[in-house]
Amino acid sequence: MIKILIVDDEKPICDLIDLNLSAAGYFCKSVQDGMKAIELIEKETFDLILLDIMLPGMDGVTAIRKIRQTDGLQELPIMLLTAKEKELDKVVGLDCGADDVADDGDVWTITTSMEDFTSVRDALESKGVAMESSSLAMVPKNLQAVDVETGQKVMRLMDALDESDDVQNVYTNADFPDDMPEE
Repeated sequence: MIKILIVDDEKPICDLIDLNLSAAGYFCKSVQDGMKAIELIEKETFDLILLDIMLPGMDGVTAIRKIRQTDGLQELPIMLLTAKEKELDKVVGLDCGADDVADDGDVWTITTSMEDFTSVRDALESKGVAMESSSLAMVPKNLQAVDVETGQKVMRLMDALDESDDVQNVYTNADFPDDMPEE
């Protein structure tokens, strides 16, 4: 018998899906948040996950990332339950191998390793995601927290280097405080 996990924060929706799938001969379990889904997936085997994107605690996109990073679960089929088209775009990016997808209004920033850049870009284009531009940028793997005073010094130094005609790109691994004032 096919075993399905239903993950939706609205219990009546879970119950309705469960009722219909059970009547069709499927075995279903349901949970109302992403973290409970991950815990259950680690304990039990499922043939399919029906996953809402908008969940309390751990959202569906984060749950997908965790599932895909778990040995033996990379190929587990996941069907998304969402009315949000933008959330589906995020999942397409992650499914194509991106490490992160950030939404800034009309602009999407997709982060991936340099080794995977071309394959992720090609996979997104093959799924119909229109690319207006793509570029490579260095993202430090280890950030160093700095205080406000040091952060301001680092920013002044970066600005000075950036103004030089001999310098093309300036990067830092400084993790600036949230309360650091802009100069």
